[in-house]
Parts: sequence; structure tokens; C-alpha cells
Amino acid sequence: MHWSDDPQRAATYAASVFAFGGLITILGGLANADQFAQAGGSSLPILIAGFVALAIAAITPILPWSRWTPRATLGLPLLALAIVAFAELGSKSSRTADGAMGTATVITLIFVWIGLTQPRWWAIGSSPLAIGVLVVAFSIEDAPLSIVTIVTAVILSAIIGELVAWVKHADDARNDELGLVIDGTSGLRNDTNQVEAARRLAETVVALLRVPNVAVYLEVRVDDPAAPFEPDPPDRDMDFGLAAAVGDARWPSRRAVSAQTGLTVSAIDASVELVIPLVGRAGGLRGVVVTAGRRRQDEFMLRLAQILGEQAGHRLDDLDAIDTLTDETRRDPLTGVGNRRFGDELLKTLRPRDVVAVLDLDDLRGINARVGHHGGDAAIRSVAQYLSETLRQVDGVARMGGDEFAMVLRDVGDDAGELVERIAADWNSANAGSTFSIGAAVYQGGDPEVTFRAADDALFTAKRDGRSRAQLVVVDIDPPDAVQNASGF
Repeated sequence: MHWSDDPQRAATYAASVFAFGGLITILGGLANADQFAQAGGSSLPILIAGFVALAIAAITPILPWSRWTPRATLGLPLLALAIVAFAELGSKSSRTADGAMGTATVITLIFVWIGLTQPRWWAIGSSPLAIGVLVVAFSIEDAPLSIVTIVTAVILSAIIGELVAWVKHADDARNDELGLVIDGTSGLRNDTNQVEAARRLAETVVALLRVPNVAVYLEVRVDDPAAPFEPDPPDRDMDFGLAAAVGDARWPSRRAVSAQTGLTVSAIDASVELVIPLVGRAGGLRGVVVTAGRRRQDEFMLRLAQILGEQAGHRLDDLDAIDTLTDETRRDPLTGVGNRRFGDELLKTLRPRDVVAVLDLDDLRGINARVGHHGGDAAIRSVAQYLSETLRQVDGVARMGGDEFAMVLRDVGDDAGELVERIAADWNSANAGSTFSIGAAVYQGGDPEVTFRAADDALFTAKRDGRSRAQLVVVDIDPPDAVQNASGF
């Protein structure tokens, strides 16, 4: 967006130009008063012009620009040209080299402002008006400057302003492209299945890379749902099926891709093919986006495409986890959350800064004794519902058995202590008869089971120290079995 679309901002910047131009005009008039007098002129009009410019700088920011059309700010450079013409006609300053140099500086400032605040080509388009005003003013004051000199000076100033406009346009374009990535990844969080996510991803890539044809391939899974979860071998070719496509290109329904593939660009006939890997949290390939078109992407756009692919791969992990929960073999029948099998799979997706939390009720036996086993089951279901409603969509929860639950909180890092403490406190303050304790550990790499055991040990510490509380530990991965107590709540 150009600053002309935000007139208040453009006017504020113009005020800075008027202030700076007015200041150098006053200083120039005072410093060169003798030279102007010797050339038959006077510094008084220059001083008047300088003070007028300072007055305009003070008034401009407080005018109600937001009520006027965005192009109203174009009156500001016209006003600046009028002040320049007044100063020239009254002072005859351009009869001297210093006066001509001061005028050239002010003209350059005007064109820089146009370049910053107006669309491309407006600086060049404004140059004939500036040439006309200066030619008339210099002719009346009989300045020893040829028309060629005036035209050259104005065109050079206009080119500087135009270069500023093009740089600003490129910066705006980069911001727009970053916005597309942010909007696209945010939109992916609203999709509830992989087909919707693939369609949104294809549309985002079309808008981002400005290519006519995009296809999204996702892995075709033929796994036995009853088989134990195992990660794919890192060197095998993977079979991907067409999930979504945009454009007129005819895409094959299947595409075989190496699990080690990265961002690749290749020439196919008369077009350029770009393959963007969709990488999951554990580093595995979840799919690919393939584009076809004549447009070549620069390094910045390729990096943005890679970031988009990584974020999309993470979202595919989340959707896969959601799809997994629909499988009854991974769903706990009592609570509706994941069962132990799902919890084991969840642990295998850990990445650094994730938090593993383990919780259970502080006194399930007491609850069963007071209200019976049905009441104990109801308490377990209530805890599961609370966790499902409290955790983010990217997090995961599973009932590991009895009244024990495991949670994976994504990318929490240094906020882990505050988060698990709040989860425990919010429940315990409202459910005095069925409180629970939490043990948590931040995953730093290595064997996920080590982090899970550390969280389980932290749960034991929380219960020993009084129950109805949360305990966070930091796992020392060297040696792998060492656990250091970090904080308790």
C-alpha cells in the first residue's frame, strides 16, 4: 500500500520535508545574503519562503486528511513548487551558484516525497510541471541557467524520486507476499480435513507465486489400522495421490517422490516446474506441491514457498492426528479422547520446545468411595472434556489408562511452567472434590520416552509435595536419564 492510501501518514512525512526544506532555505538565505545582494537580489523572499515552509510543516499534520480523498496530498508538492517560485522571483537567488544549488536540493526533496507516497511513474509524470514552473521563474529573474540545465536537473530529481517509488513498491510487494503466507497458513488451521487443506494450499500458492497451474499431492496411505505405528524409512520412494489442483494443466493422478526430496526447480518443455515439499514436524515428507508456469522465482519467493510448505506439512500432521482419532482403535471409549496407542504415536511426533505433560486425579479412590465407580468414571470424563476444550487445536491429549492422561503441548518452550500451572489451577479451583496434579517436561531432543518418564516422575513429585499442583522438570539429555527439577507450583 502506498502512503497516498494513508493520507495522514503521507501528510506527516510531507511535514518533515517542509520542515527540512524550510530550515535549509532559511540557513541558505542568511549565509548567502551578501551574494544575493551583489547579484541584484535579496534574501528576504528566501527567508519568508523558509518561514512559510516551517509554518506549513506545523499545520499539515493536524489537518483532517482522513476525511479527504487520498489524492488530496498531491496539493502539497504543488504548494512546495509555488513557494520555490516565490523565493526565486523575489530573491533572484539562482543568479548565484549557491542559490541554484539550494533550489535543486528543495526540488529533489519534493520528488523524493512523491516517490515515497505516490504510485510508480508519478514522479516522472510530475516533472513537466516542475520544469515549466522553474523555466518561467528563472526566465523572469534572468538567471544564467539554460533550459537544458533546468530540464536535466529536474529529470535527475524525478529519476531519484522514481527509484524511491520502485524500491517502495518492491517493499510493498514483499509485504503483500508475506501477508499471503501468513493468511494461507492461518486459513489452514480452519480446515478440518486434508482435502480442504490441499485446496486452500493450492489457491495460496497460485496467489503467492503467480503461476497458473498448481497441484497438491498427498501421501496415499494403505497402512493396516491395526498395525503398530512405525515411521517411514527415510530413503524410500513415496506414492502421492492428487488431492487438489488449480489451472488447466492435466496432472497425473499419482506421483512418486523420494522421501528425501527438497525444494527443486526444473525446466519441463516450455515451462518451469517447482516442487515444494510438505515436511511434517518429525521431518518426514507429507506431500508435495507442484507448480507449472513460465515465471521464474527469485530466492526470496523460493524461501517463502519453502516456509509455506513447512507450515502446511505441520498442519497435515495435525489433520492426520485428527483423522487418527476417528479410528476406534485409537480412541478411548470412555472419554472420547485418544487412547494409549494414540498417546504413543503422539510422543513419536515430538520436536524441541514441545511439552509432555502427565496428569491424574489426586484421589480417585476417594471419589469411588463417596459416589461409586460411576461417579469416578464421570470425573474422568469431565477431566477429558476439560482438556479437550482447553488445549489448542495443534496440541494432543490421550488417556493412558485409569485416571492418567498424557498431553503434548506444541512449541511452548519457556512458557511451559506458566501453561501447565494454569491448566491445573483453572480445574482445581472449580472442582475441589476431584482435583488433579500435573507433571511436565520440555522435550529437547533424543528419545521421547525419556521426556515422558521425566514428566511421570514430576507427577509423582507433585503428588508427594501436596497434590492439586503442577510440577515442571527440565530433561538433561546428556546423560539421557538425568532429570533436574526446574520449578514447582
